Amino acid sequence: MPSLTRVLLLAALISLLHGRHGKHLARAWDGGRQVLPDLGRGGAQVGDGGRDIGCSYRGRLNMTTFQCTCVSGYTGPDCSLRLCPVGNAWASYATADDKAHARWTECSNMGHCDRSSGQCRCRPGFEGAGCERLACPTNKETREVCSNRGKCMTMREAAQAWNGRTLFRPGIKYDNWDADQITGCICDEGFGGYDCSVALCPSGDEFLTGGQANERVRVKCQAQGGRWFFSFMGQTSRAIPYNAGYGTVERMLEEMASVTDVRVSFSNLGAQGGGQGLAPACGSDYDNVMTIEFMQQFGPLPAARVEGSGLTGGRDTKVQMVSSYKLECGGGAMGGQVYFTFEGEVSPPVPHDA
Repeated sequence: MPSLTRVLLLAALISLLHGRHGKHLARAWDGGRQVLPDLGRGGAQVGDGGRDIGCSYRGRLNMTTFQCTCVSGYTGPDCSLRLCPVGNAWASYATADDKAHARWTECSNMGHCDRSSGQCRCRPGFEGAGCERLACPTNKETREVCSNRGKCMTMREAAQAWNGRTLFRPGIKYDNWDADQITGCICDEGFGGYDCSVALCPSGDEFLTGGQANERVRVKCQAQGGRWFFSFMGQTSRAIPYNAGYGTVERMLEEMASVTDVRVSFSNLGAQGGGQGLAPACGSDYDNVMTIEFMQQFGPLPAARVEGSGLTGGRDTKVQMVSSYKLECGGGAMGGQVYFTFEGEVSPPVPHDA
């Protein structure tokens, strides 16, 4: 009768001749006895000896096809190889128009899978269990992420965030394939560069240019009580009363570290009470428009923001930024439509006679 060692060698030879990826031919003979699988234990046995010659105790043997079906996390002809974490492929063949970056790709096609440990060895610049993230820059000298002067954020996080300086359109939805894979540094105030290692100097408008005007923002408010807030370049004002006069609003804005000198005016100056005997910042039954002019901060300034959850009144209660643009359309147009574009977004068609 052949020895157990000879049976094991025979089974290994058969597997090399007939093995397929993820499956394994595991039939052997011992003096006329077929080696049967022990499905209860998930592996093949040699007679009654309890030795594993089939699926490495990591899969089930199909006695019709004599092939292994491996349990999760394992692969190979005899289920002896480890699978690595997966992610969206950084590079892959397109399967249709605008459809690529295949999902469930080992090491995201940006690393090597170590089959013995099941761990990805990522290429430089990539990180994560499945090499699924582009690593944020680190300082060349200190090796700190974003030089410890900023925050590492994904594309999805940056689209939803606001800091009033570099992120000033909050609530944008970004869910493309790389939304959680591409990262970058959002630097603290006063620092810049791809890794936030550069100290920024003060900036301003070129003094030799002419024909320019101070930057202005407009805020529209209607309320019968409560308070509102003004935010600019990452700083937020103290709570501004709904009935504050223009002088009070001006003074409270200038208390902010991000504001130097502003001039505030109201569209309605009727005597309706308020901090200075003039119309309040928020009209009780009408919209008051406040114009805030920056007297010493020149050049293209980042967008401001207002918040009015603390205001009270009727259903028309609100505080919001107002944009004002002057548009001219050439004479003689008899039909057709126009479109408006702003920061990459395009409006629906507007009829020429709207």
